[in-house]
Amino acid sequence: MAGDAPTRLVKGAVAEGEVRALHRDGDARGVVGGHAARVRGGVPGDRGAFRVLHAGRNAVWVAPEALSEPSPDRVVPPCPVVDRCGGCPWQMVALPAQRAARRALLADALGDLEVGELRDTVTFDDALAYRTRALMMARRVKRRLVFGFFEPRTDELVPVDACAVQHPTLNTALARARAVLDESG
Repeated sequence: MAGDAPTRLVKGAVAEGEVRALHRDGDARGVVGGHAARVRGGVPGDRGAFRVLHAGRNAVWVAPEALSEPSPDRVVPPCPVVDRCGGCPWQMVALPAQRAARRALLADALGDLEVGELRDTVTFDDALAYRTRALMMARRVKRRLVFGFFEPRTDELVPVDACAVQHPTLNTALARARAVLDESG
């Protein structure tokens, strides 16, 4: 891959590449078809074929199509809509790798501020059911109120009845709110 001439990338094309790092915006970063790319659903260490989602003048977005070498840090995400929902872009990354990436991003953001040594972060043991705040969108579809999250870079609502990372109390409140609002018309 290194040193190969860049392949012309167009939406829908498939090209070989690799994922190199997680980024603070949620997408991973890599090189696909010889181009720097934002990799939706990528895990550092992934190698294989990637489908081009968008190829613009300033940025290329891709998603894994067929991984010949999945990253050792790749896990099966617990959420059934993770590939469409924009809420938890790192669910396919093993928890220790997520934590290491967050720490590296923080150290990079602090840069030369001389804040001293970063201490270990206090975290939940589990990557699920920890969020105690949610910002969900709602739309009425065929007389029923549908809650969910926007698909990344769109205004397409991804319906969600319950969210795996939200605290159970929030999921219960969501179900109750939906029932009350549906009854009120």
